[in-house]
Amino acid sequence: MERCARDAPLPPFIYRVHTHGDPFRRFEDEDTGEISSSFASDMHAWVETDAQMEMFGSISCPEDECTTISELVEVVANHLRKTQINIRRQARNEDFYLSPAVSLSGSFLWTMHTTCLKGQRASENQEAGLAIFDTSRIKARGVPLWRVKDLLTFFDSNAKFRGSDIGCYARKWASNAEEHLCWDLIPKEALVTFVPFERLALQSKYPKDIFLRPECF
Repeated sequence: MERCARDAPLPPFIYRVHTHGDPFRRFEDEDTGEISSSFASDMHAWVETDAQMEMFGSISCPEDECTTISELVEVVANHLRKTQINIRRQARNEDFYLSPAVSLSGSFLWTMHTTCLKGQRASENQEAGLAIFDTSRIKARGVPLWRVKDLLTFFDSNAKFRGSDIGCYARKWASNAEEHLCWDLIPKEALVTFVPFERLALQSKYPKDIFLRPECF
């Protein structure tokens, strides 16, 4: 896996379709009084909601959650088909599957398209948007960040890893999205900007301006 990363370095910037709000609450920043924006896994957000407080550091690491490669394969497989799993669980009135991973994309166009779809479906208690992150700042904090293509290559290299548990639908999704996975929590200092869907939908004479931080105007 490390060899794959050396052959194809991670992109300098990486993107995420993100929806703030329901089903997990947002917390007030104690310093500014403003609503804080966190880019966390479902599991991290659930623990925050249960504790009624924001947690700024990671609450788990892959080594604690996955003691074998096969267990990591299971986590990746479930994460990639999380939507399908939760549709079935909702129909059976069961608790949702909470993934310890956070999805990111190496494709700006895919992220923009998906943000627009989610923005149109967002409720009044949600804020959908496109987040841009500096990859080097994620790595500087020591947070695991993987290209799913590299993970699949590694999982498929040995039958005992059970890489075949990750089906063709999940693999195609990961390929189309240029899927990357960050473990538990994306560091806030890695955020370059977050552009709400409403700003993406604006007709602008200078389209690139919508990706500038508000203080740049």
